[in-house]
Amino acid sequence: NLSAAFASVVPPPAVVPPPKPEPPPSPPANPPSGSMVSGEQWSKVTEAAAAIGASMEKARQEEVAATKAKLEAAAKAALEAQAANRARHEAKLKAEAEAAQAQRATQQAATQQAATQSLYAQYVQVQQAQLQHQALQLQMLQAQHLA
Repeated sequence: NLSAAFASVVPPPAVVPPPKPEPPPSPPANPPSGSMVSGEQWSKVTEAAAAIGASMEKARQEEVAATKAKLEAAAKAALEAQAANRARHEAKLKAEAEAAQAQRATQQAATQQAATQSLYAQYVQVQQAQLQHQALQLQMLQAQHLA
């Protein structure tokens, strides 16, 4: 698998976290001069602005954590897929080696069977020759006996 081989050689690109959003500017500690807002209202505004900034930072951190978790899960899945591919490839190689061994054993058995048949054919020929020889000897004895 070319893409798996490529992935194992070329590392994945580095992940760059998203830029941190700028928090809203903090209002000055005191209301601007000539403002109709009282000091108490102004302190509530500054507290709300600080709460909004904290909330935005928390949301950013949660997003970074979620992105990191997704990337880690994807990396883990990729490693597992690579391991599964490697295991399949090794199993295929083993099966091919076993098939080749079985073919060699079959060829060897066929060769041995042919050799056995050849030896048996030679044995049969020798037996026939001995029988013919005995038959000739018998005929010679009979001819001598009749003569």
